[in-house]
Amino acid sequence: MWGYQRLPMEKDRLTRWRHFPTVASIVISVIGLGITGLVNFTPFGSVKPRVPQSYAIIRGLGYDPSDHLVLPLVWESTNARPTIIRDLKLVITYTNPDGTLREIEYPLWGAYPNLSPKTGQDDSFLYKDAILVSPNATTQQYLVFHIANWWDIRSPNRKFRFEVKRKSASERDCSMPDPFVVVMYREGSSQKYETGPKFILPLFSSVNDIADNQLAYFGIVPNCSS
Repeated sequence: MWGYQRLPMEKDRLTRWRHFPTVASIVISVIGLGITGLVNFTPFGSVKPRVPQSYAIIRGLGYDPSDHLVLPLVWESTNARPTIIRDLKLVITYTNPDGTLREIEYPLWGAYPNLSPKTGQDDSFLYKDAILVSPNATTQQYLVFHIANWWDIRSPNRKFRFEVKRKSASERDCSMPDPFVVVMYREGSSQKYETGPKFILPLFSSVNDIADNQLAYFGIVPNCSS
């Protein structure tokens, strides 16, 4: 009867302290989930194409008689979300057979699911003006580029074809600089052009012998001067 009894205020204070570890663990869990969500759903990463190891030329495709370029581009993404790549193009510095320099643009036109001897003659071509890169992944796409203004019958681009001086089909014309290629693109809704890989496009004498609607495949090997 006369022993120590806790007052109501003291009981309430002790009750709150007994629940403190549980509340603290909940708060820590919520913070942890928030950080995890921020990492997983905020695109802090980047998307970059690698330098291609090979390329192909298709001599005429559909109603376009000019040379098309096919690049097996590998894209590396560290973004946590899918990324749209748009306005993808190749800017090529090309030396004409007469020795004059010319800058030409090859915008993206489409893609093939794979390459085969029938590529350019079958119905597997898919028209595309943009591509989607998967998040946190490395993906390869066989992208097709065609020369700008190919549709203009008055433009020299209408029937543009890569040429080299005549040698044996397996030789390169090292007397002329190989075409220099820069990959450029816009990422997502950005209006800024990103600069991708820069590389030499080696031309062999066999490019002169590519028939209409035929595909020829080449490796991207070091420049003649290297």
